[in-house]
Amino acid sequence: MAGDADFSVRGVRGVDEAGPEDITFLANPKYRSKVEACDAGAVIAKRGFTLPGKNLLLVEDPYFIFARIMQLFHPAVRHEPGIHPDSAIAQDVIVPSTVTVYPGVYIGESTRLGQDVVLYPGVRIMGKSRIGDNAILYPNVAIYPRTKIGRRVIIHAGTVIGSDGFGYAPHNGAHHKIPQTGGVDIGDDVEIGANVTVDRGTFGDTVIGSGTKIDNLVQIAHNCILGKNVIIVAMVGLSGSTRIGDHTVFAGQSATAGHLQVGKNVTVTGKTGVTKNIPDNMIVSGLPAIEHKRWKRIRAVYLRLPELLERIKKLERLAARFGSRKGGSVF
Repeated sequence: MAGDADFSVRGVRGVDEAGPEDITFLANPKYRSKVEACDAGAVIAKRGFTLPGKNLLLVEDPYFIFARIMQLFHPAVRHEPGIHPDSAIAQDVIVPSTVTVYPGVYIGESTRLGQDVVLYPGVRIMGKSRIGDNAILYPNVAIYPRTKIGRRVIIHAGTVIGSDGFGYAPHNGAHHKIPQTGGVDIGDDVEIGANVTVDRGTFGDTVIGSGTKIDNLVQIAHNCILGKNVIIVAMVGLSGSTRIGDHTVFAGQSATAGHLQVGKNVTVTGKTGVTKNIPDNMIVSGLPAIEHKRWKRIRAVYLRLPELLERIKKLERLAARFGSRKGGSVF
C-alpha cells in the first residue's frame, strides 16, 4: 500500500469511469497516462509502480486482484431454493432441497442434480444427464440426453449442449444420417456463453476440460476434446474430432479443419484457419495457419503489393526500352 492507509473505497470501476471514492487498476504500463489523468481515489498496480498523489494497492497480479475486489462489491445473486409448480420433472428425478427450479423448466427421466443447482425459466434437460453442484443454467438452455455437467459450471441463455453431430454418409446422391450415440462431458468450473452449440459424439463423448471458458456464438462439433483452461472466443468453429491442449487460446472467428491436434499453450489469432496439426507453444495466424512472425512479414509485403506492382511495371518499361536500343530483348 502507498498513500493514505485510511482511505475508504466505496466502489470499483474502470479507469475511464472511476471517481474519487472508487478503486481502479493498471495491468498494462502503456495505460499509465490514463491512470495519471483519472479521478480514481485508489489504483491497483504491480509492485514497484509509483505515482505521487495516488493511493496505490501494490500486488503481483493487478487484474486478478481487481476481479476479486469486484466480486466483493458485486456478489453473486442469491436464489431461493424450491421447485416452481409450473415446471415438469420426471418421477425418478431426485431434486435436492437446495436446488432452485424456475417456471417452465423440464427435467427428463434418470437425471441427477447436485446441490445448489439453479435452473432458470425455460431450461430443458432431456434425460439421463448429470448436473454438478452449484451449476447455473440460464434461460432456454437445452441439454440433450447423456450429458455430464461438472461442478460450478455456468451455461448462458440459448445454448444447446449435446445436439447431433453433423454426420452423414453420401449414397446414390443422397445424404444418410449417421446416428450420434455419444454424449457430452463438461468438466468443473467451465463457463459457456450464450447461443453456443456443443455437439455430442458419434460414439464417445465430446469433452470440455475443467476451467475452460467459451464465449458466445461458438460451434464445437462432435468428438472434439478440449483440454483444461482453454479459452475459446466468440464465433470460433471447431470441426469434428479436433483435440486442443491445455491453456490454448482460439481468438475470434478462428476455426479448424477436422481430425486435427492443436497443442498446449498455443495461441490461434483472430480469423485464422487451422488446416494441419499445431505443436505446443506456438502462435499461429493466417489461412492456412502459419507461424505468427512469418505471417506478419508476409502481411507487410501484402500491404505493399500495389506499390511493388508499380515498381515492376516501371522496371519492365525500362527493360523494354533498353532492349529496343540493343536490338533485342534483355531477357
